[in-house]
Amino acid sequence: MVILKWTIVVEVVVFLGLLAVYCWWDSSPAVSEAPPDEPGVAEIPQRWTDEPLGALGEPAIIVQKSTRLLTVLDRCKPVKTYRITVGNNLQDKRIEGDLCTPEGEFYICTKQGPGKTRFYRSFGLSYPNIEDAERGLADGTITQSHHDSITRAIQAGQQPPWKTPLGGEIMIHGCKNGRAGTLGCVALDNADMLELFSVLQIDTPVKIIP
Repeated sequence: MVILKWTIVVEVVVFLGLLAVYCWWDSSPAVSEAPPDEPGVAEIPQRWTDEPLGALGEPAIIVQKSTRLLTVLDRCKPVKTYRITVGNNLQDKRIEGDLCTPEGEFYICTKQGPGKTRFYRSFGLSYPNIEDAERGLADGTITQSHHDSITRAIQAGQQPPWKTPLGGEIMIHGCKNGRAGTLGCVALDNADMLELFSVLQIDTPVKIIP
Protein backbone atom coordinates (compact mmCIF):
# COMPACT_ATOMS: atom_id res chain seq x y z
CA MET A 1 0.00 0.00 0.00
CA VAL A 2 2.83 2.40 0.92
CA ILE A 3 4.64 1.61 -2.34
CA LEU A 4 1.43 2.24 -4.28
CA LYS A 5 0.94 5.62 -2.62
CA TRP A 6 4.51 6.70 -3.39
CA THR A 7 4.10 5.52 -6.98
CA ILE A 8 1.01 7.69 -7.32
CA VAL A 9 2.80 10.69 -5.78
CA VAL A 10 5.75 10.30 -8.15
CA GLU A 11 3.44 10.01 -11.16
CA VAL A 12 1.56 13.17 -10.12
CA VAL A 13 4.81 15.14 -9.65
CA VAL A 14 6.11 14.02 -13.04
CA PHE A 15 2.79 14.92 -14.69
CA LEU A 16 2.74 18.38 -13.13
CA GLY A 17 6.34 18.95 -14.16
CA LEU A 18 5.61 18.00 -17.77
CA LEU A 19 2.49 20.18 -17.73
CA ALA A 20 4.47 23.15 -16.48
CA VAL A 21 7.08 22.69 -19.21
CA TYR A 22 4.37 22.42 -21.85
CA CYS A 23 2.57 25.55 -20.62
CA TRP A 24 5.82 27.52 -20.52
CA TRP A 25 6.72 26.43 -24.06
CA ASP A 26 3.24 27.14 -25.40
CA SER A 27 3.10 30.63 -23.88
CA SER A 28 6.68 31.67 -24.66
CA PRO A 29 6.93 34.39 -27.34
CA ALA A 30 8.65 33.60 -30.61
CA VAL A 31 11.01 36.50 -29.99
CA SER A 32 13.56 37.28 -27.32
CA GLU A 33 12.64 39.72 -24.56
CA ALA A 34 16.07 41.39 -24.38
CA PRO A 35 18.74 42.23 -26.94
CA PRO A 36 20.91 39.15 -27.47
CA ASP A 37 24.10 41.18 -26.98
CA GLU A 38 22.81 43.01 -23.90
CA PRO A 39 21.63 40.34 -21.44
CA GLY A 40 19.89 41.68 -18.38
CA VAL A 41 18.71 44.94 -19.95
CA ALA A 42 15.06 44.99 -18.95
CA GLU A 43 14.33 48.44 -17.60
CA ILE A 44 11.49 49.02 -20.07
CA PRO A 45 9.13 46.52 -21.74
CA GLN A 46 10.87 44.99 -24.74
CA ARG A 47 9.97 42.79 -27.66
CA TRP A 48 12.62 42.03 -30.23
CA THR A 49 11.23 40.82 -33.53
CA ASP A 50 11.82 41.21 -37.26
CA GLU A 51 8.09 41.23 -37.94
CA PRO A 52 6.81 44.59 -39.26
CA LEU A 53 4.37 46.62 -37.20
CA GLY A 54 0.74 45.91 -37.97
CA ALA A 55 -2.39 47.82 -37.10
CA LEU A 56 -2.50 48.88 -33.45
CA GLY A 57 -5.60 49.47 -31.33
CA GLU A 58 -4.20 51.71 -28.57
CA PRO A 59 -0.58 52.49 -29.44
CA ALA A 60 1.92 54.22 -27.20
CA ILE A 61 5.68 54.72 -27.14
CA ILE A 62 8.11 54.40 -24.27
CA VAL A 63 11.71 55.62 -24.59
CA GLN A 64 14.51 54.91 -22.16
CA LYS A 65 17.50 57.18 -22.59
CA SER A 66 20.05 55.19 -20.57
CA THR A 67 19.57 52.02 -22.61
CA ARG A 68 18.80 53.89 -25.87
CA LEU A 69 15.74 51.77 -26.54
CA LEU A 70 12.28 52.66 -27.86
CA THR A 71 9.38 50.26 -27.54
CA VAL A 72 6.01 50.52 -29.23
CA LEU A 73 3.18 49.32 -27.01
CA ASP A 74 -0.38 48.33 -27.85
CA ARG A 75 -2.82 48.30 -24.94
CA CYS A 76 0.20 48.44 -22.61
CA LYS A 77 1.82 45.33 -24.11
CA PRO A 78 5.18 45.57 -25.93
CA VAL A 79 4.89 45.07 -29.68
CA LYS A 80 8.35 45.92 -30.99
CA THR A 81 11.58 47.42 -29.66
CA TYR A 82 14.03 49.58 -31.62
CA ARG A 83 17.54 50.88 -31.01
CA ILE A 84 17.78 54.66 -30.90
CA THR A 85 20.09 57.48 -30.01
CA VAL A 86 19.19 60.45 -27.82
CA GLY A 87 20.64 63.77 -26.70
CA ASN A 88 24.36 63.97 -26.04
CA ASN A 89 23.59 65.16 -22.51
CA LEU A 90 21.60 62.47 -20.67
CA GLN A 91 20.11 64.89 -18.10
CA ASP A 92 16.48 66.02 -18.32
CA LYS A 93 15.97 68.93 -20.69
CA ARG A 94 15.56 72.32 -19.02
CA ILE A 95 16.54 75.03 -21.50
CA GLU A 96 17.19 75.61 -25.19
CA GLY A 97 20.58 74.34 -26.35
CA ASP A 98 21.39 72.04 -23.42
CA LEU A 99 21.62 68.96 -25.72
CA CYS A 100 19.17 67.04 -23.51
CA THR A 101 16.24 64.87 -24.46
CA PRO A 102 13.27 65.80 -22.24
CA GLU A 103 11.78 63.35 -19.77
CA GLY A 104 8.10 63.02 -18.98
CA GLU A 105 4.81 62.32 -20.69
CA PHE A 106 4.19 63.79 -24.13
CA TYR A 107 2.24 63.04 -27.30
CA ILE A 108 2.92 63.20 -31.01
CA CYS A 109 1.76 66.66 -32.05
CA THR A 110 3.09 66.82 -35.63
CA LYS A 111 3.77 64.25 -38.34
CA GLN A 112 6.09 65.33 -41.15
CA GLY A 113 6.86 63.34 -44.26
CA PRO A 114 9.29 63.82 -47.14
CA GLY A 115 9.72 67.44 -48.17
CA LYS A 116 8.41 68.76 -44.83
CA THR A 117 11.26 67.70 -42.55
CA ARG A 118 15.03 67.58 -42.83
CA PHE A 119 15.07 64.26 -40.97
CA TYR A 120 13.70 61.82 -43.60
CA ARG A 121 10.45 61.52 -41.61
CA SER A 122 9.62 62.83 -38.16
CA PHE A 123 7.14 63.07 -35.32
CA GLY A 124 7.11 66.30 -33.31
CA LEU A 125 6.67 65.84 -29.55
CA SER A 126 4.62 68.04 -27.22
CA TYR A 127 7.61 69.41 -25.34
CA PRO A 128 7.46 71.61 -23.31
CA ASN A 129 4.53 70.15 -21.39
CA ILE A 130 2.66 71.71 -18.48
CA GLU A 131 5.15 70.43 -15.90
CA ASP A 132 8.01 71.96 -17.88
CA ALA A 133 6.12 75.25 -18.07
CA GLU A 134 5.47 75.30 -14.33
CA ARG A 135 9.11 74.58 -13.57
CA GLY A 136 10.27 77.20 -16.05
CA LEU A 137 7.98 79.82 -14.56
CA ALA A 138 9.03 78.97 -11.01
CA ASP A 139 12.75 79.28 -11.74
CA GLY A 140 12.37 82.38 -13.90
CA THR A 141 13.31 80.73 -17.20
CA ILE A 142 10.06 81.75 -18.92
CA THR A 143 7.44 84.46 -18.48
CA GLN A 144 3.84 84.08 -17.36
CA SER A 145 2.80 84.62 -20.98
CA HIS A 146 5.01 81.73 -22.13
CA HIS A 147 3.61 79.55 -19.37
CA ASP A 148 0.02 80.31 -20.26
CA SER A 149 0.58 79.71 -23.99
CA ILE A 150 2.18 76.32 -23.33
CA THR A 151 -0.59 75.32 -20.91
CA ARG A 152 -3.37 76.27 -23.32
CA ALA A 153 -1.76 74.33 -26.17
CA ILE A 154 -1.28 71.17 -24.10
CA GLN A 155 -4.81 71.30 -22.71
CA ALA A 156 -6.09 71.54 -26.29
CA GLY A 157 -3.89 68.65 -27.46
CA GLN A 158 -1.96 70.92 -29.83
CA GLN A 159 1.68 71.72 -30.53
CA PRO A 160 3.05 73.89 -27.71
CA PRO A 161 5.22 76.93 -28.44
CA TRP A 162 8.69 75.79 -29.48
CA LYS A 163 10.40 79.19 -29.44
CA THR A 164 10.71 79.85 -25.72
CA PRO A 165 13.80 79.65 -23.47
CA LEU A 166 12.73 76.09 -22.57
CA GLY A 167 13.51 74.99 -26.12
CA GLY A 168 11.35 72.88 -28.39
CA GLU A 169 11.10 71.12 -31.73
CA ILE A 170 11.98 67.81 -30.07
CA MET A 171 11.42 65.06 -32.61
CA ILE A 172 11.38 61.34 -33.05
CA HIS A 173 13.03 61.14 -36.46
CA GLY A 174 15.13 59.13 -38.90
CA CYS A 175 18.72 59.77 -39.95
CA LYS A 176 20.30 58.02 -36.96
CA ASN A 177 23.12 56.94 -39.29
CA GLY A 178 25.38 55.59 -36.59
CA ARG A 179 25.48 58.81 -34.57
CA ALA A 180 26.27 58.50 -30.88
CA GLY A 181 24.00 61.38 -29.88
CA THR A 182 21.68 64.16 -31.01
CA LEU A 183 20.93 67.75 -30.02
CA GLY A 184 18.00 66.45 -27.97
CA CYS A 185 15.83 64.47 -30.36
CA VAL A 186 15.23 60.71 -30.48
CA ALA A 187 16.74 59.30 -33.69
CA LEU A 188 16.19 55.93 -35.37
CA ASP A 189 17.53 54.32 -38.51
CA ASN A 190 15.48 55.35 -41.53
CA ALA A 191 13.99 51.90 -42.06
CA ASP A 192 12.75 51.83 -38.47
CA MET A 193 11.37 55.36 -38.73
CA LEU A 194 9.50 54.46 -41.89
CA GLU A 195 7.88 51.56 -40.08
CA LEU A 196 6.76 53.78 -37.20
CA PHE A 197 5.59 56.49 -39.59
CA SER A 198 3.33 54.07 -41.44
CA VAL A 199 1.48 53.05 -38.27
CA LEU A 200 1.57 55.80 -35.62
CA GLN A 201 -0.56 58.92 -35.76
CA ILE A 202 -0.82 62.32 -34.12
CA ASP A 203 -1.91 62.10 -30.45
CA THR A 204 0.01 58.85 -29.83
CA PRO A 205 1.26 59.03 -26.18
CA VAL A 206 5.04 59.09 -25.68
CA LYS A 207 6.73 58.53 -22.33
CA ILE A 208 10.44 59.27 -21.96
CA ILE A 209 12.35 58.06 -18.91
CA PRO A 210 16.01 58.37 -17.85
